[in-house]
Amino acid sequence: MTFHRYSAVRPLYRPLASKRLLPWSRRAANVVQVKGTSYAQFLVPCTGSSYDPDFLDDQSLRQGKNHTVLRLEGYHVSIVPFVRARRLKDELNDQFRCSHPQIHPSLTLSKLRNLQKDLREITQTMPELDVCSVALAWVYFEKLVLKDCVRKASRKLLAGACLVLAYKFHQRGDREKIRKLAAEIRKMDRKDRLQWEDLHEAELKVFVWLEFSLHVPAAEVIPHLHRILKDLGMSWQEIGEAGCMPRCPDDEADALT
Repeated sequence: MTFHRYSAVRPLYRPLASKRLLPWSRRAANVVQVKGTSYAQFLVPCTGSSYDPDFLDDQSLRQGKNHTVLRLEGYHVSIVPFVRARRLKDELNDQFRCSHPQIHPSLTLSKLRNLQKDLREITQTMPELDVCSVALAWVYFEKLVLKDCVRKASRKLLAGACLVLAYKFHQRGDREKIRKLAAEIRKMDRKDRLQWEDLHEAELKVFVWLEFSLHVPAAEVIPHLHRILKDLGMSWQEIGEAGCMPRCPDDEADALT
């Protein structure tokens, strides 16, 4: 008996000439051009940060415009007459309005300075709040003012949201401390107490308005930090001895000295 062994042999596949790969020039000519969707109209060119920490709160606006300058031999003398606080406030607000006509009329220099005072005083009632977080929050808030996002009625709510964002970004506190910070922020609005839900909703709006850019250069924070320390009557040495030395976002310790 004879046995035959059969083996399966795979035939050699040779594509037809019409299905062989064509040269690149011929293949490119046969490609069908599909028109896509362009989103160029929604792109905004970015020119980098142009924020100036001395632009809004000009430190030279501390006295009225009425003063007498005596140019004597070898030195000059400025004589500033006594002005009542109410009149001085109106004069400074008028100077601010002339210097910044693009700012909404409901915002005045006195309102901005009083709001900054309310923020920095929270550090006295809440020692866990870093002074640098307040300075960082004020940078956020001034950027919103320059973007025309702030009005008189919403200034305290948005400033509180900026402080919460700065606290989360700079100190990363737990939920209980954030609740405590929100309670202190509510006290800023003595007329209409800020609600936690409104503050949480405003926090997301501020985050979007800032284009999700919470990290800012130290050069934008340090000028405000120096002013806040000066207004609080504190020095860098006192803060260091207390064990709560502020940390700037860029950790540029050399710039603080």
